[in-house]
Amino acid sequence: MKQLQSLPTNKQQFWPFLPAITIGLTTLIGFGVGVVALMWGITTIFQNLLYIPIIIACIYFAKPGFIYSVAIAMGYFILIALFPHDAKILTDALIRVFIFILMAAVITFLVSGRGKAEKALKESEAIGRRNSVLSQVTQDINLKEIMNLLVQYTEQEDRTITGSILLFDPVRKVLLPGAAPNLPADYWALMDSGLPVGADVLCCGNAAYTHKLTIAADIQNDPRWLPYDNFINNARENEIKACWSMPILSSAGVLLGTFANYSHQIGEPTSASLESMKWAVEMAGIIIEKKHAEEELRESEARFSVIFHANPAPIAITRLTDNRLMDTNAAWEQTTGFSYKEIIGHTPAELKLWVNPEQRSHMISEISSTGKVRQEIQVRHKSGNIRDLLMSAEKIELAGETYLLSMAQDITERRQAENALIKSERHAHALIFAIPDMIFTINSEGVFLDYKGAREDLYLSPELFIGKNISEVMPGRFSELTLDKVSKTISSGEIIIFEYNLPKNEKRDTHFECRMVPYTDNAVLAIVRNISERKEWEGKIRENEANARAIMESTNDVFVLLDKDGIVIDCNEAHASRLKITRNEILGKNVFNYLPQELVVARKALINKVKETGRPSVGEDFRAGFWNEYVINPVFNAEGQVDRVAVFSRDITERKQFVDLLEDKNKILKEKDRVQNTMIANLPGFVYRCKNDQNWTMIYISETCEKITGYPPDDFILNHRITFNDIVHPDYQEPLWKKWQELLRVKGVFREEYPIICANGQIRWVWEQGRGVFSENDELLFLEGFIEDITQRKQAEMLIKTSEERYRTLFENLSQGIFF
Repeated sequence: MKQLQSLPTNKQQFWPFLPAITIGLTTLIGFGVGVVALMWGITTIFQNLLYIPIIIACIYFAKPGFIYSVAIAMGYFILIALFPHDAKILTDALIRVFIFILMAAVITFLVSGRGKAEKALKESEAIGRRNSVLSQVTQDINLKEIMNLLVQYTEQEDRTITGSILLFDPVRKVLLPGAAPNLPADYWALMDSGLPVGADVLCCGNAAYTHKLTIAADIQNDPRWLPYDNFINNARENEIKACWSMPILSSAGVLLGTFANYSHQIGEPTSASLESMKWAVEMAGIIIEKKHAEEELRESEARFSVIFHANPAPIAITRLTDNRLMDTNAAWEQTTGFSYKEIIGHTPAELKLWVNPEQRSHMISEISSTGKVRQEIQVRHKSGNIRDLLMSAEKIELAGETYLLSMAQDITERRQAENALIKSERHAHALIFAIPDMIFTINSEGVFLDYKGAREDLYLSPELFIGKNISEVMPGRFSELTLDKVSKTISSGEIIIFEYNLPKNEKRDTHFECRMVPYTDNAVLAIVRNISERKEWEGKIRENEANARAIMESTNDVFVLLDKDGIVIDCNEAHASRLKITRNEILGKNVFNYLPQELVVARKALINKVKETGRPSVGEDFRAGFWNEYVINPVFNAEGQVDRVAVFSRDITERKQFVDLLEDKNKILKEKDRVQNTMIANLPGFVYRCKNDQNWTMIYISETCEKITGYPPDDFILNHRITFNDIVHPDYQEPLWKKWQELLRVKGVFREEYPIICANGQIRWVWEQGRGVFSENDELLFLEGFIEDITQRKQAEMLIKTSEERYRTLFENLSQGIFF
């Protein structure tokens, strides 16, 4: 919180700024006279006026004053340079600047040295006074004397103040008188009733409230003092004009009190006064906290002694280094049967107290790791009787040594009662918790009294409804239904069973079955079972039955479900129509009564085979002018045995007729294929179908290609081993491609002779004729054509051509004419 401070008087406000004002005025006068003098051509008079602000600045402000002096010197040189002068005047000005700076440096050095010496002397004196206070504080003196010493220390550091200490009472939340050796008695008496802690309660109340330094430079005008006339008037009578207060805090930041200094002059404290006050406050915090701790320790020891010896619970202190008992109370002696003298200095092992030494080993181990333990143990009484104890033990430090403080509770009788109760309730609990349902006790007003059930099965967790009315936690319709059933159960004394559902989420409900049983004259026992899964399965069964019925009735095929004796359990309308009766008339009847006798024996044998093997059976039969295809499927019960069969039968007369027709047509097609293959095989070449790519990828090629090319058809199909273009002579590959593309554009017929390279490396000439095959959308699908071996013809043509060339040569070289 921002500290409120009153404004100082005009005299106080003006006096600290007097040196600065003087420096500023003399600087302005010096430079003003300098400007006028330079305008008149005078350069040597006004410069002496600048010594005054330089000297004052260095004396009062030391280093800042030196910087200001350097600025004056530079300003002086700039002023000289602004007016036209010869070089000598400028040189003199530079020398004068050097003199200004040198003089300022010397004065600053002397002033700083004196200030450091005075400061060192004051610090030395302050340290001496602090050491004197500390030497007295270390003596065994009470808190009030120590506080007086601290107040007197601050008063010696600043002779213009009077100090005081207020102590904080955490119970009443007020500040009470602590020490004020030199404060006027009548003013100090105002503190006897306690000073409240608050933001607007004088300086001490504000400091205690904000935990910060609070300053009232003028008490009579400070808003934190104005509401308190008695303090204002008394301060005026005793000429107390200013006050500042610091909070005294513990090491943890807890308020312990306040330290206040009062002044007979209006104004704020000096930094030196605040520094000494801060040290005194820190010392007061340390000492007050220490005294409080000592007092609390004494009180704690006294309380512990009373609690230890008067406690009805057995308590013992054991030294951990050797496990010897160092102290016990009367209750411990009574529990163990040993006297104090028999116990002290002995170990529990020597007294044979522990029935199970392993329990003590576990306890010591737990103490070593966690510092404390709580466990049930058994100890042996001096008489030999066994006692059950609930022991709590914790490690403590006493006089620098580690001990074990143990406290026990005799639970022997409680343990015996618990064992008897456990035995008596075990059977009932086993019966109740073996029931997988939720069990509620509800009174006639609809209040839940008790429940038993798995948490995950509850619509709401127990904490939300136990002890509450059902109308507070359940939907209105459900609470009304439940209250009505409770009332009827109590009034009738009979068991009532009903079902209900509660919303689980936006899409699903949870279904329950409730069985209400009269419990008392005013309450019922409600046994609630979650039947959501059963409801879900029932819904699925109904849905499956509806789907199955829809499928069964959506077809003209026959479906019938039979038991092991042939009794019709279910069937579709198609089955009833086939037998020319209604579905209701055949249900529950023996299906064999409606079949021709020649089929009954065969069908019974098939059904028995399906029941024995558990595998479906498929067959066909012909009766009444119709062909039927049937499938007999096994239906298994929960034990995995076949107790029913499902028969599916379909009229396949049309299919049979269609198959016969297909077989006839297939014979015709096979004959056509045979004739076509014979014709292709007898051709002097081979036919083909290929893609329009530069590999001439073959889709189909006839068997006779192997006689011409030396390659079987499979080698060419989809370029399996070789492309057809690979066997075309390289000189003809590109021309053939171009010619084909030109003819395809005009949908012309391709005819060409060209050589191929056979599998054995021989050259053969072939003649090809083909054309493109186009779709209805005029898209090229593939190429089809015929290739014939014309090698012999080509060889004959070549022989004729060679013979003609020889005859022509002979004829042209004869010297006599030849006439025909």
